[in-house]
Amino acid sequence: MRWRNGTLALTMLTISACHEASPPPYYAADEPYIEKAYYLYSGKGKMPREQVLREVYPVVVGLPTAVCVGLYKRKAGWTGSNPTICFAKDTGNLLIYYEDDKKLEGPVPRLP
Repeated sequence: MRWRNGTLALTMLTISACHEASPPPYYAADEPYIEKAYYLYSGKGKMPREQVLREVYPVVVGLPTAVCVGLYKRKAGWTGSNPTICFAKDTGNLLIYYEDDKKLEGPVPRLP
């Protein structure tokens, strides 16, 4: 019985250590798109970044000519939709911002 408990503790410690060292669930090259998506989600900087990070997490999908960032709610039961924001791969310009029935199109202003 001692051996099993020790193995379980070692396994949990290993999993915990791996979790702490895990990279973010997206590539470093996607970070500029994620930052632009956070900026748009925040109402172009009206919401503090910390609040944005508490509310949503990014899921990035790379397409041949675009990168799309879905911002998903972190807590179950939060109302509202999960916006999807797509940017052109070559320029980084906004292609489409879709949230429920709201569609915005046009270039994204430079981040401050």
